[in-house]
Amino acid sequence: MRKISVIDMGTNSVRLLLCEFNNGKIINRNKKLITTRLGEGVDKNKKITDRAINDTVKAVKEFVDEATNKNYSIYKIIGTSALRDAENSYHVVDDIKTETGYDIDIISGKAEAKFGYEGVVNSIESTGKNLVIDIGGGSTELIFGNNNIDLIDSLNIGAVRMTDRCVKNEIPTEDELDYLRNEIDIIIDEFIINNDISSFDNVIGIGGTITTLSAINLKMDKYDLNLIQGSKFNYYELSKIIKKFISVDFNKRCEIVGLQKGRADIIIAGSIILERLFNKFNFTEIIVSDFDNLEGIIFSEII
Repeated sequence: MRKISVIDMGTNSVRLLLCEFNNGKIINRNKKLITTRLGEGVDKNKKITDRAINDTVKAVKEFVDEATNKNYSIYKIIGTSALRDAENSYHVVDDIKTETGYDIDIISGKAEAKFGYEGVVNSIESTGKNLVIDIGGGSTELIFGNNNIDLIDSLNIGAVRMTDRCVKNEIPTEDELDYLRNEIDIIIDEFIINNDISSFDNVIGIGGTITTLSAINLKMDKYDLNLIQGSKFNYYELSKIIKKFISVDFNKRCEIVGLQKGRADIIIAGSIILERLFNKFNFTEIIVSDFDNLEGIIFSEII
C-alpha cells in the first residue's frame, strides 16, 4: 500500500488530496482546501497580485508540510487556469520552489480536462457516452466520451473569471445577470459552432461549483465526500438555488446550508455557467463526482 498526495493550485483555491492506493484502487481519501483566490483580477490585468501570491505560497507550504509529516509522498503539484494566463506566473513557481523545494507543473486546459475525466470514469459506473463538466475558477472543461475521449476542450469561463468580469454588486442587478449570461453564451456558442458534438447519455459534474451545489441541494451541514459521490440534482433544483443566491446579500448567502464562505461571492457566476450548459446542451439532470483531476492524476500516471 502506498501513501500519495497531490496538490492543485487552482484559480479559487489550493487543494490537497491525501490517499492510499492498493491493487489499482484509491482508498482512504481525504481532501482539504484553502481559498486563496489566486486568479483574482487575472482576467482583466493578466497579473497575479502580491496578496494572492503570498496566500497561495503559504497554503502550498502548509499542505506540503502536512503531507510529509503524515508520511505521504508528494507526487505532483499542479497549476491550472490562473497560472496559464498570468504574465507573472513565474513568481509563484519560483517562490514555491524556494519555500518547499518542489517544482510546479502548469498543465494545459486539455490536460486538466483529461485528468478530470480519468477521475470520473474510474469512480462512477455509467453506461453509454458521458459529457463531463468541470467548472473551475478560471475555466470550464468539457469532455465527451466513454472508454475513449471523443472530444475535449477548455473554455475560458470560470466562477472567479466571470465574477470579476460581470458581477460587481452583492445582489446582482438584472443588467449584470444579463451581461453574465451573454458573456457565457458567447463562449459556449463558439465551442458548439466549432465542434461536431454527438449525443451523450450521462452528464457528470466535477469541481467546486458543482459539488457545492449538490451539498446545498442535499442541505449538507458538513461536507461529506462520500455522500457527494454519485449524488444528483436537476435543472429545477438548480434554478431554485440560483434564485436564492441572487435574492440575498453576501452575509445572507453565507448562511445557506452547504455553501462555504470562501465561495459565496463567486457561486452566482459558477452556478449560472452550469445553468447555461444545461440549456445549451439540453440535459435535465447531472450526476456529481467528488473524484476529479486530483484522483485522475493518480489513475493516469501511477495506477
